[in-house]
Amino acid sequence: MTTKDGRIPLSLEGIKRALVQSESPQARQQYLASLRQRVAEYERQYELRSTCLQAALDAGHLAENLDIVKWLHDYEALNCLEHSGKARLERPRRLPPHNVASGRR
Repeated sequence: MTTKDGRIPLSLEGIKRALVQSESPQARQQYLASLRQRVAEYERQYELRSTCLQAALDAGHLAENLDIVKWLHDYEALNCLEHSGKARLERPRRLPPHNVASGRR
């Protein structure tokens, strides 16, 4: 499911599709380019570098809204995909049994 301009939508389904398509170097590069473009658009709109975004939020200089959440998500996804090599889905290990209600383990 792509948009008319060929971009993968920012949604859980879009992300899952991008990860599945990451086997294709061309699809992976298209997705990375899409993320880079969106991150750059947010940086221009808010006149703030993505590397400073979390600090601005923590300091209260920027109010969290839907755009900011999308920006954070795009930036983190871009960093993860660019710096961790090939994207892959992992199954979490089984959690140890514990009694949540009593707080005991």
